[in-house]
Amino acid sequence: MPEDVREHVYQALSDAALGVMAGSAKPFGEDKRLAKVMKIVKDARDGNSYRGAYTIEFPEAIWVLDVFAKKSTQGIKTPKADIDRIFERLKSLRRYRKAPDGKRVVDALLAELATKADKAKEDERKMHAPRHRKPKGT
Repeated sequence: MPEDVREHVYQALSDAALGVMAGSAKPFGEDKRLAKVMKIVKDARDGNSYRGAYTIEFPEAIWVLDVFAKKSTQGIKTPKADIDRIFERLKSLRRYRKAPDGKRVVDALLAELATKADKAKEDERKMHAPRHRKPKGT
C-alpha cells in the first residue's frame, strides 16, 4: 500500500478514536450486515483506489476489519467478495469478544478508558477551579 494511503488511513482511524469522523470516512451502506461499519476512501497517486473498513459497534476500541485496494469493475461499488470478507471478520470479532481471552482484552480496554475519562474529568475540574491568591504582605 502506498505511503500516502497508509498515512491517510492512519489519520482517519486516529480521528475515529477521538470520536471525530474524517471527511473520507462514511458508513458502509452497501450492505445492511455492515450497519456499524465505516469505510475510509482514498484514491492514491498510483491510480488505484483504496478502502479501509472499521467498526464503531463496540465502545472499547476502533476495530479495523480490512484495508484493501478496490478492484471493482462496477464503478464505486465495493465488490461482493470484499463485503463478504469484511462481514466474516466482523462476525469473528463478535465471537472473539465473547470468548475468555477476548473478554479479558475488552475488560482491560474498558478499564483503561475509564481511567482516562476519570483523569480528563479531574484535569477539567482543576482547570476551572477558583484560584486563591495569598494576600499581599503575608
